[in-house]
Amino acid sequence: MQFSLLICNVTLDIQDNEILNDLQNDFPDIINLRRSTDKNNPPTTMAPLEVKSIKTMGDLLKRKHVIINSTRQAVSEYFAPAKVLVYSKCFEFEHFRSTCKYEKDKCRIWGLEVDDIKKHREEGCDKQPHCIRCNNNHDLSA
Repeated sequence: MQFSLLICNVTLDIQDNEILNDLQNDFPDIINLRRSTDKNNPPTTMAPLEVKSIKTMGDLLKRKHVIINSTRQAVSEYFAPAKVLVYSKCFEFEHFRSTCKYEKDKCRIWGLEVDDIKKHREEGCDKQPHCIRCNNNHDLSA
C-alpha cells in the first residue's frame, strides 16, 4: 500500500530524481516523486510524493514541510486519482484482451454485444443510456 503527499512550489531548477534522493536520505520510505508533465505544458511546481509507510506520512504531515535545496517547502495530504483498469471491449474490470471471455464488443451505452462496434457507433445507439453494471439510468461516463 502507498500513500500520497503533495509538495507545493517546488523549484523547476532541480530535477525530480535529485529531490527524491535528498528526501530519501531523511525518509527512506519515500518511494517516488513525479511532477506531471505532458508535451503541451511545462512541468508544474506541484510534486506528488508517494510514501509506503503510514508512519512516515504521519510524520511528514505533522511537520507540514520538507527541506529541498535549503528551502522549506509545504507538504499536504494528496488524494491521488484511483487507477482502475477497465477493458474497453467489454467494460469489465481488471483484465486484458488475452483473458477476455467475450468474443464480441459491448456497446458502452447499453451493454449489448455487437458484431461491428464501429458500425454500431456510426449508426448511433438508439437505446436509453444506462449503466451496464447496475442497470441504473446512467452510462459509464457519468
